[in-house]
Amino acid sequence: MISEDKIIQDLKTASRGFIGDDAAILPHVNPGNRYVISKDVFIEDVHFRTSYFTSADLAHKALHVNLSDIAAMGAEPLYILCGISIPSNEQDYAIRFLDSLTAICQNIGVTLIGGDTTASLDRLFVSITALGQAPEANIKYRNASKVGDLICVIGNLGFAHLGFLGLEQSLTTSTKYINSFLRPQAKIKEGIWLGNQPVVSSMMDISDGLYIDLKRLASSSKKHAVIDMDWLQSHLTPEVSLHIALEGGEDYGLLVTVHQDSLEELSYRFTESFGYNLKIIGHITNGEGVSFTEDNKPAEIIVNHFAHFGERL
Repeated sequence: MISEDKIIQDLKTASRGFIGDDAAILPHVNPGNRYVISKDVFIEDVHFRTSYFTSADLAHKALHVNLSDIAAMGAEPLYILCGISIPSNEQDYAIRFLDSLTAICQNIGVTLIGGDTTASLDRLFVSITALGQAPEANIKYRNASKVGDLICVIGNLGFAHLGFLGLEQSLTTSTKYINSFLRPQAKIKEGIWLGNQPVVSSMMDISDGLYIDLKRLASSSKKHAVIDMDWLQSHLTPEVSLHIALEGGEDYGLLVTVHQDSLEELSYRFTESFGYNLKIIGHITNGEGVSFTEDNKPAEIIVNHFAHFGERL
C-alpha cells in the first residue's frame, strides 16, 4: 500500500536536502538569513466537511496549519499563496472563505501575495503555500536531537481529536475541544522564541499525533525516544485518554528537545514569556524508534495511528 512516509523519503533523495523537515530552507537575500517555505492541501471530505466547517473556520485552519510548519522551524511567517478549486455548488462558500482568509492574514500580519483559482467537478480543494524567514542560526531541524535531551510538548494533546469525534459523531463536547479542531492556533511566537534558544536542539510541529511525530523526529535524528507515561498522563485533562493523547492529530503544538541541564531555566523563562508551561514527556537515548516507561520500568503500549492513504505506521 502507498505510504506518505515512503513518498517523502523517495522525494527527499532527489531534493538535494530540501525535504525532510516541517519546511524547506532556501538562501536569503541577506546572507545571514534563510527563507522557510511550506505547503499544505485541504480536500473536502478528506480534511474538512462544509457541514460543520464554516468558511471562516476553514480559512483559519488552512492558514494556521501552514503557519505551524513555519513556526516549527523557529521562523517568522511573512507571505502566503492560495490555490483554490471550486465546485459550482460551493461558489458562495468559496468567496466567503477567501474574504475570511484575507481578513485573518491582515490581523496576524501575513500578506497574501497570489495564488490561483480553478473550477472543480465535485469537491472544494484549498492549497496554501507559506513563506517565512529566520536567521540561519535560529532555524531548528528535527534531525538534531541528542542523547540525554528531554522531550517537551508545547500546547495541548488530544484536544483536536476530541473535537473531531464530537463533530463527526454529534456528541456533546466542550467548546474548547471543538475550537481546537476547527480553529487551531499555530504557536508562532513560541516557535520564534524557541528558535532564539541555543539549548533547543530540535523541533517540529505535532500535526499527525504525538506518537508518530515523535517517531519521525527520533528517526530523523537517528535516535531513540522514550515516553514516560507518568509524565505524559500528568499533563492530560480527564477527558483525554492516553491513547487519544498519543494517537490524535491536528493539535498543532510543538515537539521540542532540550539539553537536560538547561531545561529548568528555559522552562522558567518560557512560562514568564507565555503564561503557561512546557510539558516534559520523556527523553532521548541511543537506538531507534519510540518506547514507553511507567514507574521507571519498561511498559508495553499498543499505538494505532491513522495515516494518509490508509496505511498503518
